[in-house]
Amino acid sequence: FGFLLYCCLLGVEEETVGVVAGWFLLLHVMIMNHSPLLLLLLLLVVGLMAVPDIERQALNDLYKSTNGEEWENKRGWMEEEGEECFQWWGVYCDDDGHVIHLNLNKNSLSGPLPSSLSSLSRLTTLEMRSNDLSGPLPSSLSSLTDLRTMSLDNNKLSGTIPVEYKSFCHMTFLTLENNELTGTIPPEMSYLSSLSYLVLSQNSLTGPLPSSLGSLSHLVSLSVSHNSLSGEVPEELSSLSLLSYLYLDGNTFTKVPSSLSSLPSLITLKIEDQQEPQPQLLKAKSNEIKPKSSHPDGLWWAEGYSFSSPTLFWLGGSLCLAMLMVVLTIQRRQEQQYEAIP
Repeated sequence: FGFLLYCCLLGVEEETVGVVAGWFLLLHVMIMNHSPLLLLLLLLVVGLMAVPDIERQALNDLYKSTNGEEWENKRGWMEEEGEECFQWWGVYCDDDGHVIHLNLNKNSLSGPLPSSLSSLSRLTTLEMRSNDLSGPLPSSLSSLTDLRTMSLDNNKLSGTIPVEYKSFCHMTFLTLENNELTGTIPPEMSYLSSLSYLVLSQNSLTGPLPSSLGSLSHLVSLSVSHNSLSGEVPEELSSLSLLSYLYLDGNTFTKVPSSLSSLPSLITLKIEDQQEPQPQLLKAKSNEIKPKSSHPDGLWWAEGYSFSSPTLFWLGGSLCLAMLMVVLTIQRRQEQQYEAIP
């Protein structure tokens, strides 16, 4: 009970307390039953929970590089006795003591990410959202081939997206939203064959949207809104049968292909706030989108673009994509009321 009270005062997570308490209970039973062999085996297993030296050094580098003294929670970091994984706040390990998960969201990290993070060879999840991280994305992270989730949105990361990230063959969730990234979206992103969520919105990315993204067959959500992307939205995106959310707004695309209307899983498509030149909008005559209520001739037009004149398009047809919402900032020509298309 004293141990449990001590852990509560330190703020140790409940799951960690339960695991450690279980080990102590088993240790007590072994001692009371005079089982030296089992006791020795237990001590060996507990010893394996220590973070390997090279990984502990990487964590120390992260602490120093991101102004660890100013972190909101830094329990166990840079402490001599902080060798076991459960003693490091935000660090989770496997049974061998290797770091597999870093969760340092909203923890006042500032400064660049150290390249030595690549030493966390078994890392599967890297979460550092909503901090003040700056500097480039380390290309060395590409060696973390087990990485499945990398969430670094809402920071001040700059530079380009490293081409080396094509090695993230197991990555399913990549969010870099609201940073200061520049350059183009690497066509090599298509190598991330397991990717389900790709969020690159609110940066300063330029150039075209790579047609190679059309090969990401597991993609559910693609967000590139509020960058400076240009050119035509590639027809290849029409082959993404699982794509449910597509955010293209706030760019300078010149054409949105009508084939996007045939995407079977599409729920939300945002294409408003395009700058000059005027994009060619998708035609919705042959799909199942319907307006909320009837309107003479079914004619609607879209605002939010730098149009020189209203652009008319037809919204008739049968019901197939009943849940699709095309967010265009729609306005009725006569009633002057804003309305979304269900």
